Amino acid sequence: MFTKFSEVSSVCYLVRVMYLYSNTTTLKMIYFAYFHTVMEYGVISWGNSVESKGVFQQQKRIIRIMTGSSSRTIYKPLFQKLEIPTLISQCILSLMNEQ
Repeated sequence: MFTKFSEVSSVCYLVRVMYLYSNTTTLKMIYFAYFHTVMEYGVISWGNSVESKGVFQQQKRIIRIMTGSSSRTIYKPLFQKLEIPTLISQCILSLMNEQ
């Protein structure tokens, strides 16, 4: 699978484990080092595909873990609080940078 979904799931597990032992700054470094690089690599080719929806679900899960929020918490304020772009925002940014 092009999305390397197992890598994305591994990052989710890593963040969940590290949440117990580290602060938000460290979790953000882990997020940008592992998840964001995979997401940025494939964001243009995924577009609005089924794969991108799965990656976005994982991204929301990771953000909720990083903030200690439940799975029912609205995700948009969490992205703003952590200053992390959503998959859709990253896609738009990548398309703008190609011009």
